[in-house]
Amino acid sequence: MDHFITKHRAKVTGTISCFDRILFKGHLPLGWADAMERFMARQRSRLKDFGGFVNRQSERIKQHAKDMAERTGRPYIYLNDPIRKEERVQALLRHNPVNP
Repeated sequence: MDHFITKHRAKVTGTISCFDRILFKGHLPLGWADAMERFMARQRSRLKDFGGFVNRQSERIKQHAKDMAERTGRPYIYLNDPIRKEERVQALLRHNPVNP
């Protein structure tokens, strides 16, 4: 890891260390009408346009992931069903190895 950080120092803004994996969770407090109205107002959107807003954001996120995969030469794979992630990672590495 130190070699990677040293090599890419100009692009690294920070690091996180942990034992194995780290899980980030978040939520939008949209469970009540007042919160949703405030959220949409901050986005400069009307409440009736929420569906379109969500669809646009979903497309932006997907496109960003696809662009990052292409830019780094890695595959973009959409996973819709529950899978054993470690097995999937090992299969990917066999077909598309990563240099240390």
